[in-house]
Amino acid sequence: MFEARIQTYWDDSDAAGRVFFAHFFRFVECAETELFHAAGVERVKLCDQYGVWMPRVEAFAKFFQPIGVEQAIIVRLVTQFQREKTVRIDFEILSEPDRAHLAQGYCYPCR
Repeated sequence: MFEARIQTYWDDSDAAGRVFFAHFFRFVECAETELFHAAGVERVKLCDQYGVWMPRVEAFAKFFQPIGVEQAIIVRLVTQFQREKTVRIDFEILSEPDRAHLAQGYCYPCR
């Protein structure tokens, strides 16, 4: 399991001060990039050197609570290798102060 702290910003939210739901997936992408950094790998180099591309082919999220404007969150990732070229990333999004469940889901970077 990997966790990344993500800070949300004004431009992530709507006029009501709630983060737009599609940005939840962007936060998962940010956490995935941090996972690669923690492993000492740059995703761009994987693409350039080895031809490893990870297009998203499926994504699902269940939303429990909204994220407020300029709120810090924790994105928790669990990566599962299912076959030689199939990876599934399960995620949870938690509020930083109290670890309340904000969302959960999964995505398949490749299949």
